[in-house]
Amino acid sequence: MITSIFRYAFLLFCITLIGCAALSTRSKADRFDGAVNTYNSLIKWGDMQTASKYIVNKGQIPKYIDSSIMKNVRVVSYEIKYSKLSGDKRRATVVVEFLYTHDYRPATYRLVDRQRWVFYPGAKVWRVEGKLPSFKFNR
Repeated sequence: MITSIFRYAFLLFCITLIGCAALSTRSKADRFDGAVNTYNSLIKWGDMQTASKYIVNKGQIPKYIDSSIMKNVRVVSYEIKYSKLSGDKRRATVVVEFLYTHDYRPATYRLVDRQRWVFYPGAKVWRVEGKLPSFKFNR
């Protein structure tokens, strides 16, 4: 009888452990979706200073971002074309297409930004590696 109680308790413990691991993974995926959408929305609205807080370069968050790069740029829209989490849910690749204009040029431009995301378990946050997208214009 005692051994069957231990078996049931052990089985319940294993089920609980598996359930918690699944919740942890799902939470990581939810945080990823939220971070990607927030970061790209900030870029769309031209708030490069806040968007830069999502960027890491060699593990360091940049101290200053020159937001004048967006002075005459208007991002019309963005679309996430591709998004894939790694098997361990600690890395991800996102491809975003931005459509933008310049105040003094009557054209719409297209920028495809390939983003590499990394999950930092200590802080439980997702960050994008690299730099802010560079909105250039054909001459």
